[in-house]
Amino acid sequence: MARSVYRNKDFNKIIDKLTERNPVTGVAVFPTIKALQCFAAVLGFDRKRRVELDRSNIDGIEWHTFSNDKLTRYIFLIALAETKDLNVLKYDESGNNEVPQCGDMVKIFEEYANGGFEILSSWLDKTPGDPYGEKAIMVAMSKAKYLEVEEQSVSEVEF
Repeated sequence: MARSVYRNKDFNKIIDKLTERNPVTGVAVFPTIKALQCFAAVLGFDRKRRVELDRSNIDGIEWHTFSNDKLTRYIFLIALAETKDLNVLKYDESGNNEVPQCGDMVKIFEEYANGGFEILSSWLDKTPGDPYGEKAIMVAMSKAKYLEVEEQSVSEVEF
């Protein structure tokens, strides 16, 4: 059996908010939990926020679900960027890592995602009246210089 990709249950409210479809537009900020988890991992990696998971309080997505959508590339890239060692990619998805000195690439991804979820949580806390989180994310990404918004202030953008 392949290893799952875990996240802390503490972030389930955020996950629900960001993957819930807006009834007016029919669109969610993130189409799936795994897409959101990839975004959180990239955000955590960029912000150098790596936080260990509380293994007694986790939800998981099976490896093959990430693999089916080719999202495993985020796991590989973040682990490679973190370790700067190609051996980290020799990870056996069944959980038998034959190169333990390189660490567990999935664990690296999970911990950066956990850090990214903490960052997302702080962004959403700053805009409590934003029911689906899109405005909070746009404002935070603009302030962090991830986005450039011309002509109109991002705080004035209508969603």
